[in-house]
Amino acid sequence: MLVPIPVPARRKLCGVGSVTDDRFTVPSSRPEKDVPSQPSTAPPTVSAGSNPTRRGGVPVVISWIITRAIMLILAATVEQVATGDVTYYWRKIAALGEVGLAQTLNEYPTPVVWMLSIPYGLGAGTHLGYLIAFVGLMMLLDAAFTWTLWRMAGRRQDAGVTFWIWFVFLMGPLCYLRFDLVPAVLAGLGIVAWRRRPAVTGVLTGVAAAIKLWPALLIFPFTAARRGRRSTLVGFLAAGVVLALISLVTAGLPRLVSP
Repeated sequence: MLVPIPVPARRKLCGVGSVTDDRFTVPSSRPEKDVPSQPSTAPPTVSAGSNPTRRGGVPVVISWIITRAIMLILAATVEQVATGDVTYYWRKIAALGEVGLAQTLNEYPTPVVWMLSIPYGLGAGTHLGYLIAFVGLMMLLDAAFTWTLWRMAGRRQDAGVTFWIWFVFLMGPLCYLRFDLVPAVLAGLGIVAWRRRPAVTGVLTGVAAAIKLWPALLIFPFTAARRGRRSTLVGFLAAGVVLALISLVTAGLPRLVSP
């Protein structure tokens, strides 16, 4: 008598190379192969705060505030004698209405008189008000240039930012009690703008040279390379001609050609 032998039903594939049911496993005739894992091509995720090449502005702000506070303390205590030039500017601007532009600070270019009249208006014509406004404007100019260097460095404290902060600090309160900081910052901004905006570099250099003559020397390295030479020269000459014409009209030829 024939007795039927039950054949186990196939259930499902498990893994790659075997067929199973509930009781036993039948090896597959196809050998298993190790599939090598593929390396991930996704770029690593880096948080903004973990990038070692970028630093926030907190160190810059702290170092700037501390050094400038020390400068103000020195100016108000042991270096009060350094305020003599600011007093001289105030007296000359106060007498501008009596003697005229041609006889006011004629040892300086005419744009200097326009510039030094700004703190006179902000200070309501008083000596103390002029001193406070003058120093305040110089500090704002210093802070703006520090911020510009920080932005150009990729919002991190690189060598340029560090140099500027400590250079001004080591110069002492004199930096805030002379107007020489103005042409220095204009020349610095011209250097910063030269790579992308040579025409702006020329204009800034021309304005700086209208305040102090030494920034005019920068036109030689600016135009040494062929790239942007024409734009730099056009901007420089345009700024110089415009300021010279305004000076000629408002103060006359003797003031324009005075050394």
